[in-house]
Amino acid sequence: MANVNFSGKVALITGAGSGIGRSIAMKLAERGASIIVADTNKKAGEQSVKIISENQGQALFSKMDVSNSEQVHKEISRATSKLGRLDILVNNAGISPKYGSIMNVTEKAWDRTIDVNLKGAFLCSKYGIREMIRKSGTEEKGVIVNIASVDGFFAVTEDTPYCASKGGMIALTKAMAIDCAPLGIRVNCICPGAIVTPLQERIYKRNKKSHVIKKLYERGYPLGRVGKPEEIADLVSFLSSNESSFITGSIFIADGGMHAQYGEVILDKIAKGILS
Repeated sequence: MANVNFSGKVALITGAGSGIGRSIAMKLAERGASIIVADTNKKAGEQSVKIISENQGQALFSKMDVSNSEQVHKEISRATSKLGRLDILVNNAGISPKYGSIMNVTEKAWDRTIDVNLKGAFLCSKYGIREMIRKSGTEEKGVIVNIASVDGFFAVTEDTPYCASKGGMIALTKAMAIDCAPLGIRVNCICPGAIVTPLQERIYKRNKKSHVIKKLYERGYPLGRVGKPEEIADLVSFLSSNESSFITGSIFIADGGMHAQYGEVILDKIAKGILS
């Protein structure tokens, strides 16, 4: 992976103002790509651009609500016109507010989650692909990496909209891969487990004993810890490179072995954590 070089390529990462998105942007910039940092949070997005620039990378900020078709179309066109092309699209933007039981989930919360987490990936891909196929003379026109979640496979309580959106992202990836293969575009999906991000910290803080919840999370994972954003970024880099040229329509679970375990093993670990 040390030899991966994205010089001359342009990558658009949504939700790149913080967490996994920022790490992906930094990793691809470190390996030579010019970065379009897309986020609704201008301050956070510009901070990502600043970090990349301070490390001799090239990046520009795009204020983008991925659920807004007109805005997505306009911003992708503007940013790619400025940088000349689009080679890599990472659909990372997502939200996960506290929902409660399915009986209490509001229609507004449901619509907003699906709009950002699933429709957003559809819209960015729809308009991003148009920019990718403008290139001529290259065998591979582009790469799309969708960031879903293990919650798309393994549901958790009081999180119905999020689980549904991430399950949809997994199915969307497979369908897009079939559509895009004749165009010379590969599409893959990463499903992270718990990763040290501001979103994960909010999950801890939903409980008054957040430090205990954090320890229980760590105890549940076979590797003894939750993941790091840069570990997901490394996988994105691989899937965006020629080293994965025969991989498309694939789903990668990156969860430290959590879901390779039998459920009772996890419960036993948690029980020991509570009692110890």
